[in-house]
Amino acid sequence: MEIIPAIDIKEGRCVRLYKGDFEKETIYSESPIEVANRWIQKGACRLHIVDLDGAREGSGVNYDIVKEIVSLGVPVQLGGGIRDWEQFDKALSLGLDRIIVGTAALEGSFLSEIVEEFGPEKTVVSLDIKDGQLRIKGWEHSSKVSIDDAFTKMKKLGLKRYIYTDVSRDGTLFGPNFNGIKSMQNRTNINLIVAGGLSSIDDLATLSDMNVSAVIIGKAAYTGDIDIQKAVIKFREN
Repeated sequence: MEIIPAIDIKEGRCVRLYKGDFEKETIYSESPIEVANRWIQKGACRLHIVDLDGAREGSGVNYDIVKEIVSLGVPVQLGGGIRDWEQFDKALSLGLDRIIVGTAALEGSFLSEIVEEFGPEKTVVSLDIKDGQLRIKGWEHSSKVSIDDAFTKMKKLGLKRYIYTDVSRDGTLFGPNFNGIKSMQNRTNINLIVAGGLSSIDDLATLSDMNVSAVIIGKAAYTGDIDIQKAVIKFREN
């Protein structure tokens, strides 16, 4: 199981939101690049970056910082505001390993077009769920697409992986929504990446036993509740 530390960037700083609320942020560093170096030194083989300003505004805002992180040499996946061709092209030019598109991409032909052009490996769909509904545009609005319709489209396109985030647990350290994760797994055999609420090595062990392919660790990495170096070593072979 792959351990992927998260770096959420807002106004040029590394922050964490509480349950996706932009008014409830904690600043953990003035330098996302220093944070990226820290996770790399602890053995992270991939970084998960979210451009929070981009997610809210619908276009990339912190791309200069992202480009510098990419230059550190570790594969990077980026999400936040990538909802059309123009933004996808801009993100692609940064040298990213994977580009994350939100649920908004499922509402039109955009997702089908980018998968046809670049193949299913480059693109990851993020299913951000709150109160049983898919959330879009920085988690602030409900999607018109149902969860079942989302999976139908992802299967049809042959996508290799997707991210499941329980928004109500993100940034809380309450633990993952294991029932929600199992429900996702019952819908498809596409590789599942879990985010939201992770709080301990025990949480990671349970997810590994559930055959989750990767986890994105946010707040717990910054508080020290999960030691990234120990987690990388422990789950490297799992």
